[in-house]
Amino acid sequence: MPLLFASSEGEIIVSNKTTMPKEQGGTTTIITRSPSTQTASGIGDIILSGTYYLLPDHENQVDYRLTATLKLGTADESSGLGTGEDDLMIEAGAAKYMREYIFSGSIGYEISGDSAFYNYNDVVYGTAGISKQLERYQQIGSYLYFSQSVTDGAEPPLELSAFYSLPIADTRSLYFYLTKGFSDGSPDFAIGGTIQIYY
Repeated sequence: MPLLFASSEGEIIVSNKTTMPKEQGGTTTIITRSPSTQTASGIGDIILSGTYYLLPDHENQVDYRLTATLKLGTADESSGLGTGEDDLMIEAGAAKYMREYIFSGSIGYEISGDSAFYNYNDVVYGTAGISKQLERYQQIGSYLYFSQSVTDGAEPPLELSAFYSLPIADTRSLYFYLTKGFSDGSPDFAIGGTIQIYY
């Protein structure tokens, strides 16, 4: 169950990985005046995800995967913490192993649910990153996230993240990240952490 805290000039919409200013009228636009800073916090959207790994290419040390993700609209739409609608994402990814380094990339398609007030676009998105395996299965890395704009009139998101993963048990690990946005369609900065449980 994710917990969110967001701060923005103007009203707030948090849509998946994107934080944007909000105005009434069916679209999201960039606010050029100087509105007061708004903050919101609460429970975010629940994410359900499943991954199928294809047969690896052992000769070239490449893994391939297909991932399906369902975002349940459990966040409070009135506070701007989510859209209040369910979204479906289908993603293909690959990872290339070179000693202790991993080069990865993905491309996906998101089918966005529309709320009663806003129309959200279905978008193509992707990632490109590099990570390094440390001792005791720890991992550090960085990746670039890019996407088409989820609303008309808003800039496409573009974000660079750094992360650190620490196993705490055979089936559990801690994951921390720091994100810097490079467009008005992304948050200026984001920081967070998760507990990952494997079955």
